[in-house]
Amino acid sequence: MKICVRLLAWGLFWFLSAAAARCGEPNTLSPDELKDGWILLFDGETDYGWKAASPANWKVADGVISVSSGEIGLLHTTSEFGDYVLKVDFRNPKGTNSGIFLRTPVVPKDPQTDCYELNIADLSVSPFPTGSFVKRQKGEGNHDSTEWRTYTIRAEGGHFTVDLDGQRVLDHVDPKPVLRGFIGLQYNQGLVEFRNVKLKPLGLASIFNGRDLTGWKPYPGKPSVFSVTDEGALNVKNGSGQLELQQRYADFVLQLEIFCNGKHLNSGIFFRNIPGELL
Repeated sequence: MKICVRLLAWGLFWFLSAAAARCGEPNTLSPDELKDGWILLFDGETDYGWKAASPANWKVADGVISVSSGEIGLLHTTSEFGDYVLKVDFRNPKGTNSGIFLRTPVVPKDPQTDCYELNIADLSVSPFPTGSFVKRQKGEGNHDSTEWRTYTIRAEGGHFTVDLDGQRVLDHVDPKPVLRGFIGLQYNQGLVEFRNVKLKPLGLASIFNGRDLTGWKPYPGKPSVFSVTDEGALNVKNGSGQLELQQRYADFVLQLEIFCNGKHLNSGIFFRNIPGELL
């Protein structure tokens, strides 16, 4: 059963805003990244959006997620994802054995069948060193280092590519892929640190064209006036009202930018509601 996505508004509502996107700073999104649909999975200050699956000393400090002791397990996202591009900075001393888990359950059983474990480990520590999918495919080259490095991972259906600091180290095709799951940061052995965890969902479609209200329906009999500004922003004023998306959706990722200009304004975004029902 598909459910509609709708917007409920009582004031100046939707405008392009990038106040949190301080270009160049760790754990932020640049204006270009925001425009391109990237999501910041780690805010640099809290563990919001993440949950530990086993007792370990996960902590957030100085813009970094780190762990060094405890039971083997994951710090995983609270949302599941399917197709995406994922960027993660990581750093580890010699002797660490960790990883980034893709499309994983909360407690993975076998990285050969129920998830994808992108390893972080020196050649001396693991037969699947940094740049490898554990039990699936060994990455190309020796990438032992104690410096900050960046993984860029593209997961699309059963096709995965992994770049390490801009260099392609893995190209893997799974004929029977796991198609959906959490993203997990692993504690296994030794200290590991993470930052700049960013995700761009693939297959997104715009639901607002920036020119007019095509595809949207204002709820009748309410004082709100909805319009599109010359800058391409959806604007509402004059009082309470509701703008409803005519297309219906089931599972989805919704991304938008919001700017409210005025005191005592109260607005919101409603989804999976009954079409035509005023909230």
